[in-house]
Amino acid sequence: MSAAKVRISLGPLAFPWARDRVLAFYEQAAAWPVDIVCLGESVCAKRSRLAAREWLDIAKRLESAGREAVFSSPPALETPGELHLAQSLADGGRYAVEVNDVGLLARLRGRAPIVAGPHLHVFNAATLRTLIRWGACRWVAPYEIDAPTLKELAAGLPSCLETEAFVLGTVPLAYSAGCFAAARRGLGRKDCGYACGDAPEGEAVKSLEGEALFVQDGKQTLSGRPAGLLAELPAVIAAGASVVRVQPLARGTGEVLRAVRDALDGRLTGAAALEATEAILGCRTANGFWHGGAGMEQVVVPLWPSRRP
Repeated sequence: MSAAKVRISLGPLAFPWARDRVLAFYEQAAAWPVDIVCLGESVCAKRSRLAAREWLDIAKRLESAGREAVFSSPPALETPGELHLAQSLADGGRYAVEVNDVGLLARLRGRAPIVAGPHLHVFNAATLRTLIRWGACRWVAPYEIDAPTLKELAAGLPSCLETEAFVLGTVPLAYSAGCFAAARRGLGRKDCGYACGDAPEGEAVKSLEGEALFVQDGKQTLSGRPAGLLAELPAVIAAGASVVRVQPLARGTGEVLRAVRDALDGRLTGAAALEATEAILGCRTANGFWHGGAGMEQVVVPLWPSRRP
């Protein structure tokens, strides 16, 4: 596929931003060079500052601006109300739902377009064929996938299933049934007091040497160093991705999306796009998972074969 035909998706918000910040972010997103925008609360249903009606209003405005709106579900739905909310956001099949909990598949089958989310951790072709039978029209490769695995899986897919690959942003690594933010404040999950809102960019966890290891945010643990595959964009596309995903950033999301679009359209090299992005982020990125190594590594020239079987 030509890089110019590859679409860009904007992933769901990873952090508990204030209501006004969320509204302003998506107001700007309507003018950014992005094709697909993921909406909704993707971590903990308790912390969304917007009601379902307000999320649907944002989706309609993005749709009017020529963007495809998708609603992302959290990876661990816990109550019937959370399942019902995901169905409601589909708005009778008008919008696709990114499923990150298999419990949603039966509820959405035949009722809404389904995107198989990255937290389903699909690493084999048999699972992809099953997802197609359940109605999936696109799958998002796991954050930890490496180049050979993505190429192998995408090669055998029918045209009815698109492949989306993550290329930039902080990586969600693990989720807990408990809330780290509430626990550190001596609170329980039922009466958490929206503790995660005190740290809208998460709380950094560093090594004894001061190296950024993780970011903790409510129920989730994320990478301390953002992943960046902009220099590998040609390889990502060659492996079968027709959509590339960028996670929302604390600042500069629009500039980063423009750099990605310029790289796809040939106005900028991938290396130059990565350099510009790291300047915006104020830190180096990592690409270890893509090359079969540790996620926090930055591999310039791979010197080893993939470590994954």
